[in-house]
Amino acid sequence: MFQFDPEEIGNILKSKILAYFESKIQIPSQNLLKKAPAYSKVPAGSHLKRSPIQAICIGTSTGGPRALQEVFSRIPADISLPILVVQHMPAGFTKAFATRLNDHAKIKVKEAEDGEPIEPNTGYVAPGDAHLSIQSKGGRKWIALNREAPVNGHRPSIEVLLDSAIEEYKSGIIGVIMTGMGKDGSAAIVRVREIGGSTIAQDEQTSVIYGMNRQAVEMGGVEYIEPVTEIINRIQIILKERGI
Repeated sequence: MFQFDPEEIGNILKSKILAYFESKIQIPSQNLLKKAPAYSKVPAGSHLKRSPIQAICIGTSTGGPRALQEVFSRIPADISLPILVVQHMPAGFTKAFATRLNDHAKIKVKEAEDGEPIEPNTGYVAPGDAHLSIQSKGGRKWIALNREAPVNGHRPSIEVLLDSAIEEYKSGIIGVIMTGMGKDGSAAIVRVREIGGSTIAQDEQTSVIYGMNRQAVEMGGVEYIEPVTEIINRIQIILKERGI
């Protein structure tokens, strides 16, 4: 007799729902992407000593699933860094979303788990309804999840991730803020830049909603503005300049 596996059925349904909503979000065509500037450098004026990069932190909201798929499909297998991601998404959907990213990536991508060590060449997606932060213990970095109050109306919050990364990695981070509504992460991107980290915003042309990233640009927190297809190229240039 055929046995139903409720967990497996639930995962299939979540994957199909994600696929449906992603199909409704349109990334601009390659013709439009070609019209976007390769990059626009915002005057930095930073006099701080910049340390080698130790981690990449990415924040997205509306339009993020498709945009992140574009980004993760371009990450080289030997990136040699952890990539920590906050995508505003309800609880129960982020595990299936991380699996979808993993299917399109050359590195391992998974939903972050509380207390697991942070490894290079691995992407960690914050679970829905949990803040993602970083802790040091025994000379290593570890994932720390909590369900404290929402920040900027969100849990997980991009602000929480970036502030934690600043505390643990100092200037050794690349902060990326992408398509999305609202202001979550915008002020923290400014703090990343002020401490000497590198910062990137997805450009208006390739954003479904130019909201969080626009706020970060207008607040002076963004060093480079890139179309979604060029974000990884910019990251690789930064890594060559600053080292790992």
